[in-house]
Amino acid sequence: MSSGKRVVLIIATILVIGGSAISFGAFAAAGFNFQNLSTEARNWAPVTKTFEPEADAAHTAIIVNDGGENVRIEASDGDAIEVTYWTNDNKTFDIADNGGVLSIEGSREPMIGVMMIGSLEDHTTVVKVPRSYAGSLEVGVSSGNIAINNLGTLTSVKATTASGYIDVARFEADSLVMQVTSGNVQASNIKATYVDAAAMSGSVNLDDVEADETVKLDTTSGNQRMRGVSALSIDAHIASGNIDANGIAADYVKLDATSGNLTGSFTGADTDYVIEASATSGNVSAPAGNATATKHVIAHSMSGNVTLSFASGGPNITSGSDAPEAPEPPEAPEAPEAPVM
Repeated sequence: MSSGKRVVLIIATILVIGGSAISFGAFAAAGFNFQNLSTEARNWAPVTKTFEPEADAAHTAIIVNDGGENVRIEASDGDAIEVTYWTNDNKTFDIADNGGVLSIEGSREPMIGVMMIGSLEDHTTVVKVPRSYAGSLEVGVSSGNIAINNLGTLTSVKATTASGYIDVARFEADSLVMQVTSGNVQASNIKATYVDAAAMSGSVNLDDVEADETVKLDTTSGNQRMRGVSALSIDAHIASGNIDANGIAADYVKLDATSGNLTGSFTGADTDYVIEASATSGNVSAPAGNATATKHVIAHSMSGNVTLSFASGGPNITSGSDAPEAPEPPEAPEAPEAPVM
């Protein structure tokens, strides 16, 4: 080993040992408690507000926006909306209740020039909504998770997060819109007129979702999975990733991938459908269908395989070249850990 390399190795060893010593010292100074390593103000305090009963002052809309905390919307057996949120020196909330619209706005003052280590405590904003509530619900966070569960019948639900996941389950709505920049979307046991789910970097999963009109899915990098989804029409587009649809019932279905495999199984007979299955580079396995049918399935992958099956009907016809499998999409970044619901 040359003298230059030996010097570099010695310096690197010293830096590693020194860094480990500093880290251990900081941990010891914090009483060997990870929570004490947080550089956030530790004077977090919960605040709970209960509003007028819905029978006396009914709300038509609930809007929740928070910069950096999780938001959970859950049902209550009471008749009044209840909100619990956390504040400290840098985190404040603005609550407005006017004309039937409840607005909950959380904001955090920027710490210029200070490296922040987030608190390890759970500071989820929790909104308890009476099961009788029948208005709209809109939730947006810039960095955090959104959970909406066990509500009644709403006019519309919209959930958006830049970095985190969205998990909605067990309610009805005229429209359901879910948008994620980096993270996953999960919807289960939903009945709606219109469902729209989009993820730029992440996956979309739908389980037991029923739409009177349209289900629309759009992802840039990630997979799509549908189980027991029924609608008048289903439109699923993916740039890089696979679409796996099982137990699908719809009059019109379009599955489209730029780079990825398409797999679809349908509850009806193939003779109920006009089937258009194709792959620019890949294999296709699908039954012939019925050219005069009133229902329609279109499945196309530019680079990947297409496989369609039906509960009953004729055999599949295989065509295409032995193209290499479409490359797996890059894994979406892990969403922040969700609080224990």
